[in-house]
Amino acid sequence: MKQAAEKRLGRPLKNKDKKLPFSIAAMMITALSLTLAIYLFSNDLPKSIQNTSQQSSSNDLLSYFMFSNMIAFYLSFTRLKFSQVKIIINLLSFFILFLLQRNLQPETTALLALINILIFMMSFEIFYLRSFFGSIAFSFLLSVCFPTAFYLLDNQYLTINFLRSLLPLFAVCLFFMVPIFVPTGKAESLLGFLFGCVLIFVLIYTKGLSLTNFLNIALIIINWVVFINLRLRQRFHLPIFSLMMLFSVILLVL
Repeated sequence: MKQAAEKRLGRPLKNKDKKLPFSIAAMMITALSLTLAIYLFSNDLPKSIQNTSQQSSSNDLLSYFMFSNMIAFYLSFTRLKFSQVKIIINLLSFFILFLLQRNLQPETTALLALINILIFMMSFEIFYLRSFFGSIAFSFLLSVCFPTAFYLLDNQYLTINFLRSLLPLFAVCLFFMVPIFVPTGKAESLLGFLFGCVLIFVLIYTKGLSLTNFLNIALIIINWVVFINLRLRQRFHLPIFSLMMLFSVILLVL
């Protein structure tokens, strides 16, 4: 009654209502950044099959599937009550996967279903997936499932070179996902430093000493010093680290 009266009189609403526009904006930044990052990396992979209208349609569906999953990923971390929206988004993702599976190998479909299930399970604290182990699982699936699906749409089989090319993306995902899954305490700083060093080593090992690599390393250091060690407020973690991951992947594919 009081909230309805305040709304009619034009008075400020409660903090939860004020946070809703920010949450929607943060959700879109997070979902778009993660989707674009994986799409740009996957689009940079070599293609051995000439693109057809059917493949283009499948690529579009896979992009929609990835975007819907990234929205569900954001919603699984938010404290606002979006239970009905979470269910709708997860059902939509499964429906898109059902449309996709006709053009995918059974193993690829299983991998995509696995990341869908993992994101759904993140909503429940009983599974303890919003943790260090959850960050490893999510980073692995994010950096392997989607690029593999995109790659197999344009190629008939996987190659050793393709699997090796996923290593930098996995290192990037792990570095930027750990602060989201482990957002507080000394563990965040320590893990950020550890995986930052691993990422820098992987970048130098796989990409050499190029200008874009130096810029990427600078971005990693700035991210660790500024956003991790200065204890960024938790509600900013998802959009900020997702956006930083997008910038890192852009430098990775240049």
